[in-house]
Order: sequence, then structure tokens, then C-alpha cells
Amino acid sequence: MSFQSLCLLLAAFICVGCQSTPQRLPRKMFTTASVVKGKPLIPKESFRRGELPVLVVQGYAEQKIVLDLVQNGALVSSQAFDIPAVQNKVRDDGFGFATHGGMGMERKATLIIFKDQYLIPMKTAPLGFYQATLKLNGQPMETIKFSVLGNND
Repeated sequence: MSFQSLCLLLAAFICVGCQSTPQRLPRKMFTTASVVKGKPLIPKESFRRGELPVLVVQGYAEQKIVLDLVQNGALVSSQAFDIPAVQNKVRDDGFGFATHGGMGMERKATLIIFKDQYLIPMKTAPLGFYQATLKLNGQPMETIKFSVLGNND
């Protein structure tokens, strides 16, 4: 197979891959403390006074969910959320020097990032023990527990 044929085959494979439908992450829910753009979300179950938990809902794109929040055994909130579609972010790296040994410029590869996580920050988090239940069509799908405790001095 010639080098040119191999390049055309590779280009066709890349283009077909770029047009694929977004892959959904497995369904789950967890809490995290900090959200930093470009950094992975790290699950956390215990928070200190002043830290505001962020509920992360994953894998429920284009669904209407209800989130029940129980604090110390009492229901404190029940709220519906319309989870948006998976976000496709396309980054065009522009032009660069040819890497196949030829002279001239060529378009750099396009990077596609799939985002299937929805963040729900808590506005306040009094001290206590919490349970969050995610419901889909009235049925409990996910339940997590977390706590907000005093300072660890």
C-alpha cells in the first residue's frame, strides 16, 4: 500500500470517527467539593463547615429527573431538573507544518470532547448527615449519602 493510500485511508477513518454519536458515561451520581475547569471531578463524601457540596449527575442526558434531599432524616428539598443533551465541544487546532515529510501547511487534527456530567451546587449546607436520591419517572435510580461536619481542628 502506498504512503498516499495509507494517508487517505487514515483521513477517512478519522472523519468517520468525528461524526460518531456522543458516547454516554455510565449512570451515576456523586458529590464533590471543588470544580476546577479541565480537572477531573473527585468524589467526596465528607465535607467540613464552609465547604459547599456539588452534586454530580452523570449519564442522564436529555432526561427529566427529580432530586430529593434528606437532612438528618427529614426531607428538605425535592426539585426537578431537565438534564441537557450531551455537549460536544469541538476544538480546531488550526494549521501547522506538514508532519508527513512534505512541505507546506496542513490542518491539524480536531479534538472532540464529550461531556455528560451535570453539576448541581448546593447553596447552603448546614451541619448534618444528608441523603440524595435521584428519581427518573418517579422511580429511585441513585442514592448517595454525604455529611457536613464541624472543623477538623
